[in-house]
Amino acid sequence: MCEMIRERLNFLIGKGLLSIGVLEAATGFERGMLEEFLNGEKEAELNKCDLENGRRRLRLLSMTDLLIEGMEISEDDRVRGNVELLVQEYGMNYQMIAGYTNMEEQEILGFMSGKKELPCEKKYKLAVKVFSLMYVVKNIIE
Repeated sequence: MCEMIRERLNFLIGKGLLSIGVLEAATGFERGMLEEFLNGEKEAELNKCDLENGRRRLRLLSMTDLLIEGMEISEDDRVRGNVELLVQEYGMNYQMIAGYTNMEEQEILGFMSGKKELPCEKKYKLAVKVFSLMYVVKNIIE
């Protein structure tokens, strides 16, 4: 697993889509530890087999999944997924989301079903409000 994570992180860094500084800030890992791991040093802290480092590797694997495969998801599907997460995981309903977006509930339902296209302006408003709501509920609940 370490080799796969290393390859994926180095791929993202090589493409200019990630930096060690971003990794450091996002994960809390020390720069030196990350550099040793990315350079394939056998004694790198992240290579050690203990529970804490196992969690760290899983966090890095999740990050690479989101940055590589996750970015292939269309913007509309990403917004739909976050709306569904607000509804299914956090107990919001479409009426509440409509209230935050100043949109009609039926407009959101049409967009969610894929039967009705939203104008760019409304789609942007929905996306921004939904991502803001996600931030609020994730930081309050978790």
